[in-house]
Amino acid sequence: MAPVEPPGITTLYLPVEDGEALAAEKLRRGVDFVLTHHATNKTVLVACGAGISRATTFTIAALKEAEGLSLLDAAHAVRQAHPDGMPHWLLWESLCTYYGERHDYLALL
Repeated sequence: MAPVEPPGITTLYLPVEDGEALAAEKLRRGVDFVLTHHATNKTVLVACGAGISRATTFTIAALKEAEGLSLLDAAHAVRQAHPDGMPHWLLWESLCTYYGERHDYLALL
């Protein structure tokens, strides 16, 4: 799928597959993009095909860094705002590995 680039809107397209581990470089690039725009009081939309797993994964990571939360606390905050949001277990494992936190996937439920 080709990236959408509407005029006047800064975009970042990261091809990420659901159901596959997330490379640390892609995670860092996506989170840096969100945090950079958030820091300048820009509205940030994180989206994926269904809005359930991949977008949730990046939102959890950005919230963890922006607010200083644990992954689990960030995930619960995201799920409270978006109850259908749930990272695929391999994406969750990627987050845990990247941030050096160990949280059982079932703790997200």
